[in-house]
Amino acid sequence: MDSSECIKCFPVRDELEFFIQSVGYHDFHTIKPYLFNRIQKYFTVHFILSGSGLLNINGQKYPVHKHEVFVVEKDCIFSYYPSAEDPWEYIWFVFDGTSAKDFIRHLGFSESEPVKSCNMPQKLRSELSELFEKIEKQISVSYFSALSVLYLLFASVEEKTENIFFHEDDYVEEVKRFIEVKYLNENFSIEYLCAMLHISHSHLCRVFRKKEGVSVVSYINALKMTKAEELLKKTSLTVKEISYMCGFKEYEYFFSMFKKIHSVTPLQYRKQKSGLLLLSFSILFPTFLQNQPDCGSDAEERNSQSSVATRRFAVGAFLFRRYGNQFFRCVF
Repeated sequence: MDSSECIKCFPVRDELEFFIQSVGYHDFHTIKPYLFNRIQKYFTVHFILSGSGLLNINGQKYPVHKHEVFVVEKDCIFSYYPSAEDPWEYIWFVFDGTSAKDFIRHLGFSESEPVKSCNMPQKLRSELSELFEKIEKQISVSYFSALSVLYLLFASVEEKTENIFFHEDDYVEEVKRFIEVKYLNENFSIEYLCAMLHISHSHLCRVFRKKEGVSVVSYINALKMTKAEELLKKTSLTVKEISYMCGFKEYEYFFSMFKKIHSVTPLQYRKQKSGLLLLSFSILFPTFLQNQPDCGSDAEERNSQSSVATRRFAVGAFLFRRYGNQFFRCVF
């Protein structure tokens, strides 16, 4: 596709259950970005070949990325705009018909869920290239050739949907299992998660929040924070080391989030937990605390007998305060 912009229109066939009104291609790497903002007379479907952008439907914003498809329904208020850093390149079809709405509902599209992932099989790629080569060179394009390409695109969406979007409860559990294995990975992100599971960002966020009552980001941060709490209690690692190990790229962000959740700094949290553990130890082993030096004729003998236990308690208390539960292995 060498041209940055090309369009092919067909005669409108309102009497049909489903028909294409026009088909086109835009590459915003080579043409000046502009904002679409209008009420759509027909249905449109856009397939993102590369780059990314932002879709706004009835005031709701949806990020759209490479190999995702978005549908804009007729009579809704919408706008969309390419990313400044990585402007998108897409193909689009304008379609309508008495069964058009039922058609896109079957594929899972709606005004609240306008974005889906799509496979990019070689057949679809080659058919698209051939179609737009004809349009660019002003070679006659068969209406049914264009229609077959649109059906092939929808078939790729349907195939992806059937493979990935099984029962929502199972789907969310699968996402959670993947997160729990990968969340400490240095390169882990929502984009990475969507790419690995072949799902759209918008669908993931909507279904996850519906099932869990929290956003995906909040769920991931909760896992990271739980891991940080464990490391603060059980290791002598510095706070910065723990922050990095728990997947926080910015120490200041980790520090701020930790303090917001616990109302204390990470170091204060560590000291508090160490103090509680030491108190628990003294309750479990009170005889160690009672072995204090005293006076009298029998004091020397009693002090001699308890000296080993006293020293062990002192060493144990130090290790307990510094290393948490691991001190048991050192003392006993």
